[in-house]
Amino acid sequence: TIRDHTLANGVLYYYQETHQHYDFHPVHRLDKDTSGIVIIAKTSVVQHAFDKKRTHFHKNYDAIVEGQLPANSISIQWPIGRKPGSII
Repeated sequence: TIRDHTLANGVLYYYQETHQHYDFHPVHRLDKDTSGIVIIAKTSVVQHAFDKKRTHFHKNYDAIVEGQLPANSISIQWPIGRKPGSII
């Protein structure tokens, strides 16, 4: 199945329109229904350099919740795990 409205297709279209001869090399991904910054390398060499540093990346996840919390803000220091049965 070809997916027309993807980040990869958008970036490759931009490269074509601006006469840049690069490929699409995502350094990481975003989960479905998640927003944020995506780092895209223009070459596989740069992508591999980022991969070596990946353990040094720090990610923050913010949530909008309903109800009352005991304070204006709280911090949850808990690892994010895989959803049971998920292939991701």
